[in-house]
Formats: sequence, C-alpha cells, structure tokens
Amino acid sequence: MRTSLLVAVLLLVPTLAGADEAQVAWLREHALKVRSIDPADEDFSDLAPLKKILGDARIVQLGEQTHADGACFLAKARLVRFLHQEMGFDVLAWESGFYDCAKGWENLRKDPKGTSEFDLGIFGIWTMSHQVKPTVDYLRAQAKGKRPLELCGYDCQLTSRVSRKHLLDDLRAVAKEAAPSLVQGESSKLIARAIQMLLSDKPKLTKEEAGNAEYWLALLRTELGYAKSNLDDRERAYWIQLTKSLEAQIRSIRARSAKTKPSPEDNNKRDRAMAENLIWLAEQHYPKRKIIVWAATFHLMRNPAKLKPLGGSLNYDKTIPMGHLVAKRFGKQCYTLGFTTYGGKAGRPFGNTTPWTVRPAPAGSFDAFCREAGLENAIVDLRAPPKGGAWLHKPFVTRPLGNSPMRGPWHQVVDGLFFQREMTPSTRGPYQPVPDVPRPSSGSLLDEIEKTWANVQSGLRSGNMWANKWTFDPALETWMAATERSKAQIAEQQKVVAGFLEKHKSEPEAVWRAHALSAEIAKACEDPKAAMKALEAAMEAFPTKDIPQASKTSQFQHLVNRYAFLLWDQKKKPPITWATGVLKKDERLRHFYWRAWTERDAGVASKLKKALKKAYKARKKKFPKQAAEIDRALAGL
Repeated sequence: MRTSLLVAVLLLVPTLAGADEAQVAWLREHALKVRSIDPADEDFSDLAPLKKILGDARIVQLGEQTHADGACFLAKARLVRFLHQEMGFDVLAWESGFYDCAKGWENLRKDPKGTSEFDLGIFGIWTMSHQVKPTVDYLRAQAKGKRPLELCGYDCQLTSRVSRKHLLDDLRAVAKEAAPSLVQGESSKLIARAIQMLLSDKPKLTKEEAGNAEYWLALLRTELGYAKSNLDDRERAYWIQLTKSLEAQIRSIRARSAKTKPSPEDNNKRDRAMAENLIWLAEQHYPKRKIIVWAATFHLMRNPAKLKPLGGSLNYDKTIPMGHLVAKRFGKQCYTLGFTTYGGKAGRPFGNTTPWTVRPAPAGSFDAFCREAGLENAIVDLRAPPKGGAWLHKPFVTRPLGNSPMRGPWHQVVDGLFFQREMTPSTRGPYQPVPDVPRPSSGSLLDEIEKTWANVQSGLRSGNMWANKWTFDPALETWMAATERSKAQIAEQQKVVAGFLEKHKSEPEAVWRAHALSAEIAKACEDPKAAMKALEAAMEAFPTKDIPQASKTSQFQHLVNRYAFLLWDQKKKPPITWATGVLKKDERLRHFYWRAWTERDAGVASKLKKALKKAYKARKKKFPKQAAEIDRALAGL
C-alpha cells in the first residue's frame, strides 16, 4: 500500500490505548482458539473443549450480528457439523417459517438432490448466500442418512415460495378431514383471502378480515382437538400449533398496520410467537432430542434492558426477545453463543451487493482486547469462565448486535461470545476481496478542488441539505490515489490550498473547507500541530447559519471532533472540558457527535455523558431557540 495512504488510514484507526493488559493476557491464555471456520474441516479437535462448556445443554443457539456476516455463517456451518457429529444434536431450527421449514424438510426427505435450496422454507437472505450453502448441502447430504439433521422453523411469518405453493391447499386438506364445512362456500373464501394477504410482500389486513381468519383458524383448532381426522397424534399437534402461529402473525400484522411508527412492542409480538413455537418444538415435537437454533442474536438474547448503547438513541428497555422467554423456560439447558468481530466487511447477496465496512471496534472493548491478544477466531465462555475471568461478569463493551458497541453485563445476555478478527460479507458467489482501484485524476489537486467546489456550490444553491456536509477531502483522496505520492509532494500541496484560499477568501463556505483540507494534508505528513492550526482556522471561518437536521448534516460537529482527537493524542487524555466548553458557548455546535468518542475509547462514556448533560443544560439557557433539539440530544444520552 502506498505510504501516504497508509499514514492517512492509520490515523483513522482506533488504537488500544489504555487497554487492560491483564484482560488481554487472560484472553490470550484462556480463549478457546478455533483453528478453522472452513465447514469442510471436520477435524474437530480444536472444538472438543466445547463439550465441557456446553455440558448438558439440549438447545444451543447460534447468533449473528446483521444477517450480512459471511465469516459468521461459515463458522456456524462448522459448528453445526460439530454439534451434529460429536454431541448428538439432530434438529436444526432456523429463524424461518414454522410451516415453510416443515414443508421444506418434507421435500428434502423425499428428494434430497432434486429439492432446491429455495424450497427448504428458509428466508432468502440465507438461501441466496454462498456462505450458507455448506449448511444447506450438509442438510441435503444427511437427509436420508441413519441419523439425519432435521430442519424445522419457528417463525410465525411465511418466509418462502414453499408457503405460496402449498399452504392454502394443505390447510384446506386438513380442514376437509377435520371439519368439511370449513372448506365450503364463504368459509373457504375467508381463509383464502387471509392467507393470500399474509403471503403478499406488504401484508395488510382489515380488522374484519383478521377477525374472520382468526375465527376460521380457531374453529379448525377446535375440530382437530376432537381427533376426528385420520391424522396421527403428532401430525394433529403440529397443525394445532400452526393455527396458533398463523393467528400470532395475523395479530402482529394488524398491530403494525394500525401504527405509523414502529415500536419495540411490535417486535415483541413476533418474538413471543417464535418463542412459543420453539418451546413447543422442544417440549412436544422433539421432546428427547437436542436442537441447534440459527438466528440473529437480537432474537436470542435475554435481559436486553441491561444493555446501554454507546451512541445513538437505541433503547431496549421494552424489548422482550424470543431468547429471553426461552431462557426462562429452559434455564441452563439452553446455551446462547453470540458472534462479534473487530472489523472488516459485511454485505448481502441480493439488491445492492456492494459490501460495506464494519468499522474497527472501539479501544477498550472486548473485541479490541481479543485483537490485541492475537486471536483470529475464538470462543469465550461467559457462563463459567476459567480462573481470572471474573471481569467477564462485570459490565464491558462488545458488539454482537448489529456491530454496535454496547456496554452491559453480557454474561446475563448471552452465554458465550465467538470472536472473529475479520468479518467478510455474505455473497451470492465465492467472496473475493476487491483491491482498491486508483481513480482517474487530472494530476492536479487544484483541478480536483475546483471541481468539488463547483459541486458544493450547486448543492447549496439547490437546497440540498447534505451539501452542508460536503468537504474537499475527496479531492485529496482522488489526487493521492491516482499515483504514488511522496511526503514531500503531499506537503507541497499546502501551497495549492493557499492559492485557492486567496482566490476564494470572500466565500466563507470555501474558506472553512480549504482550511479543513489543509488539516488533512498536515495529518498525512504527520504534522499534528499544523493540522490543529488549520482546524482552528476552519472552525473560525465556519459560518453561522440555519442548517436543517444539524445532527445529520452539519460538518461543524466533525471539525470539533477532529480537533479534539488531535488534542487528545497530544495531551494523552480525552479533552472533555475543551469540547463541552465549545458546546456550551458556540451557537454553531448544534449537535455533539459523542459516539465517535466512545468508539475511540469505550471507557470515556460515563464521564463524557455526565459532562455533556451539564453542557447541554447551559446551552439551552444561552440559546433558547434551540431548546427542542437540545431536549432531543439530552434524551439520547
């Protein structure tokens, strides 16, 4: 990599300053090091210690951060094989349709080779993924074996083309056996209408339609309870549970349709239905069998209200996920493994398939400690950590939920963490990292700046609120990426910026952007003092104006943070007093982007938030017209 670019990148990566060396040493010694995440690697000697960790658990839940985590999917695929081959687990319960996966398993048992992955009932977000293919292939290979790994689902949603093809016909066939009147005349039309709506891309039911469908399903359940049909007891119990699951989905859709704004309670309805289905599967359908659960960690966690995000306004106080209810029911018989990463790429195998960056974990976090310990793939037991692991039973920062750093007593949320040094995306085909491609450049930084300035002016004139946030930094990136640049060549560009400043000195929007660019050039030349001086000039030149949605579109907050972080490096401690002083007095700092601070050092969160609350209250007195947005900022703390 080019030296100049490497310098610029390294300046943006959080360091592990202040990390607890004892924790790093403990992880280096006690974490269960996973040799491989290749699903084809069936030498399970590296995973053998899991047998002691999992003990007598008959439900093992494997989480994931975002549904876009390719390396996580590969690791789970290998764990599934280990649990099946080495520990007697023979049911794989997927976060997909209760009906869909049951029908998918029926298809797979009849014709393993001829059954498409899209006819398994699993959500397409997984069946389209190349990294999930090894698990699908394993299910297929085991389908007619002596001890197959049986697929089932527990979601109340209808999740694949399987339900579109078969559900209505299957419901009518069962109803015809139990109560022929339910498939005659108007009754048949009622359930057909409801099922068609449930299968639509944007399901929406009127109150009357929902009531009619629930009434029909309740009648079928009652008739099935009388045992008049030719179904055996196990089949009858399944169809009774399915009527409950479909009713839960109808109620969930009705609740969402009646609201304009989503709420945690909306998710709770689905999670409760999933919990009821999973509990039924474990206690009645598979009462003596061991179950692997595949799902997002969001649905598997317990005690979510104990987690505190380090940034944003996310709040889990009213969230009751499936995992919380399942853990209450099964206690130590259920073991939940969350997945987390230091950084990398994530992506989905459909729609916009361009991977996105998973930012490096904040300094002072569990993930940063694991990286410092030299771990690539490793499992850490939180339920009963070895001697010296008491710190894992105290609040710490990690990010198994959407890669968002959160502090909390994680041993009360999940039972273990699977750390992965580098995340890779979920892709349609084999993942191949794309090298950085130099962008074309005229060879002149001034030309690049002038082109960028023209775009900024056009955006400002047209009322594009995001134009307030556009800077000249991309001009420097384009110029640097075009060819090899020495440090002397980069430093020489300060003269170019000075010339631009002289030409546009009467235009404040150009002036502050040029000074900010000068700061970036100084940083690339490893001259933090010059960078700070340039940022001071940028902040001084930044105009006072009304910026819509300042929390999202104002660049001033980032100028403040860029300066603060250079000051932090210089003073070797977070400059909270300086930053909150700006917040108190400067009208232009309409929003303080504090998440960047906690991502840099998770340990600063408590002290920073306390100081910010005082500063915002002082700001409210000084700038009363900003009271509403200040109240929103305080609520986010």
